[in-house]
Amino acid sequence: MKRHHARLVAVAVLVVVLCAGAAFVRLNAKQQIAERREAATRNVSTHAAAIDRELDAALRHLRSTATAVPDRGVAYDFASAAADVLARVPIGEHVILIRAPATITLFPARSDSFPQELLRAWAPRTDASESDMAIKSIRYQGAEYGIIGVSAPKSALSKASRTASWVAASIPIDRLLRAADFERLQNAGYDYQLIDTETSGRSLRILARSRESTLSDPVEQIVSRSDGRWRIAMAPRGGWIDWYPLWPSTAIALLLALAAALLTYELGLDVQRKEQEGDRFRARLRVAQRRLSEEIEHRAEFERRFDHAGSHDAFTGLPNRHHFMARLERWLRSARSESGHAAVVMAIDFDR
Repeated sequence: MKRHHARLVAVAVLVVVLCAGAAFVRLNAKQQIAERREAATRNVSTHAAAIDRELDAALRHLRSTATAVPDRGVAYDFASAAADVLARVPIGEHVILIRAPATITLFPARSDSFPQELLRAWAPRTDASESDMAIKSIRYQGAEYGIIGVSAPKSALSKASRTASWVAASIPIDRLLRAADFERLQNAGYDYQLIDTETSGRSLRILARSRESTLSDPVEQIVSRSDGRWRIAMAPRGGWIDWYPLWPSTAIALLLALAAALLTYELGLDVQRKEQEGDRFRARLRVAQRRLSEEIEHRAEFERRFDHAGSHDAFTGLPNRHHFMARLERWLRSARSESGHAAVVMAIDFDR
């Protein structure tokens, strides 16, 4: 039973130390998660700002081109201006001019270029209260594109239509991400998604992703130049907890728990051994005390019998001459020392 008690105590100590170790490991994991989320937030903000810079550069050149639309009118050499935009905006693939009423010019015009219907569906309809910039993502031939455009000055608006003249550029999303150095994110061990948020309430559309798996609790950042439509979601490829740095502390916690349990078990057994030795010693002491008491009693009995044998006849058991002489001497001493006392000796002869 005592050995079983020592095992229970050791198990209890093991559980307590394991719980303490688990709490320590959990604290380290939380700290690691906080640090990794902070680093991921910095990274996603940096890359969102990089996309903003690329879009800003495209908007700046598109605005300068759009400003020339009302000034030059029909004689406007759009092809030359579009070539200049593409030279200055390397991430662009096409430059699009949309004139009222929905007359679309595409540069460079190729057989695999966007169909007119797709561009016409993109073309914004605006009035004076709306922004002079528009952005939308479209999917064509299995690739995602961002169409970003600026409107010409309002003097170019057609009186017959609410459709304005717009100058836009088509930007392949993968080219935009390369320009924003998203490959560095992958090399740093992050997975990302570029998501288009539709204002009409439809489900989100993923424009680009590093891989097909779902991101676990990602950090997100709005791309401000996308008019709030695009956002970047990012998470570490292996999850927010990197268990490899936590293995040493986990192993130390396990070893400490095992060592504490074994030490407690050994101490419990040692205490039990001490108690057992004490019980055996006390048992031997009681036996020795009992034997000593018996020996004392035997000695007292022996002395009593020895004294009796010295003063009594061994055959009859009657007091002998030695006993008589001792009693007589005692009586005589008493008679001499105390007045009024006398000693008388009377001899009686018994005949058979």
